[in-house]
Amino acid sequence: MARTPAAGTTLYSYLLNNYWHTNYKADQEGTLRFRYVLSPHGPFDPVALRRFSDDQTQPLLAVSVTAAAPPMTAPFTLESSTVLVSSLKSVDGGNGLLIRLYNPGAVAATAMVKPASPDARLVDVDSEGNPRQAITGP
Repeated sequence: MARTPAAGTTLYSYLLNNYWHTNYKADQEGTLRFRYVLSPHGPFDPVALRRFSDDQTQPLLAVSVTAAAPPMTAPFTLESSTVLVSSLKSVDGGNGLLIRLYNPGAVAATAMVKPASPDARLVDVDSEGNPRQAITGP
């Protein structure tokens, strides 16, 4: 096993595995497009890697607004150095948000979700979205 990378500028990418013919066609029809993003980095950091990959797969959405429109504000803030929002979904007919949090690090972490509205409440839900208990702290 090589311990140091070979000098050069060649990049190899193994995109598809058509070796196994059982239950699969041995070829792929149509045009396939692949995109690569490379970034220099220091030691492996799973949180930085997840943030970088999220930036590539979930780019910023630009929304055109008029000067007369009220300013847009986030419905909540998340305070954590490692925990990230992995998905956000409207629930209860648009009256609530289902926030899925993800800690890509190997160490347990604490996160504080602070709703923008003073009337909002936080509730822990199971994997089906059913309420389990009210959240009063981190």
